[in-house]
Amino acid sequence: MKNKIAKRQRLNIFTLYKQTFREWLKNFNSYTKIVLVVAIPVAILTVLQADGNTGDFGLTMAFAWSFTSIALILLASNGKTPLKEKISTLYSAAGGRFLQYIGVSLVLILMATPGLAGWLGIVSALGGSGTSALYLIIAGLAGIIISIYLLVRFNIAQVITVAESKSVMQSLKSSFKLSKRHFWGMLAGYAFILLGVFLLANGVQLLLSIRQSINENIYINNLVYVVEATIFLPIIYIYQLKLLRALNGEG
Repeated sequence: MKNKIAKRQRLNIFTLYKQTFREWLKNFNSYTKIVLVVAIPVAILTVLQADGNTGDFGLTMAFAWSFTSIALILLASNGKTPLKEKISTLYSAAGGRFLQYIGVSLVLILMATPGLAGWLGIVSALGGSGTSALYLIIAGLAGIIISIYLLVRFNIAQVITVAESKSVMQSLKSSFKLSKRHFWGMLAGYAFILLGVFLLANGVQLLLSIRQSINENIYINNLVYVVEATIFLPIIYIYQLKLLRALNGEG
């Protein structure tokens, strides 16, 4: 019955935004602590790498951020008062869904490949001329469109595999099924979020560029990085969970 309701109703993305920000502000401290557990060490390692005092921890950082993402989803989905939920408990629970989350993430990366290749093709074609350049632009646009479609239809699989404890294939199938007839609403929802991220991130960089000495200061840049991660990561995953519940007809 819930799925039938979800199919008939249109997504109200502005209601989802309100629910997302209400949840984030209500439990701001808990979400912030989860992100800072990883964001601060990553910022420190970045500074040390710039000074040549340590090696490359790229893969380790990627895994650490994956644990953070899973912990954020668990916190947003457990329905408990976050202040009573220990951060260590959430990170321990995240280990149980790590492989599934990574599996879904790798599939999504593969889905993004045509779009990335298409974008690079368009950039290279803009410097040329003739029929070959035109074909390259058309092929590039096709690749971008394919990636956008696939990512919108399958993106909530990350939340499904964590919140509903489903396998990689089950999560992908559920995402594709739930997103049926809701593509444009989901696309608009993600587009507005990405636009907000882009405007805020570039607004901060614009302010920093007023003083070039500040803009080139690695400590200031990493502080900005920590603040942006603290704001954007919880909002993105809370929104995805609210979206999943709406698609399930849970309101």
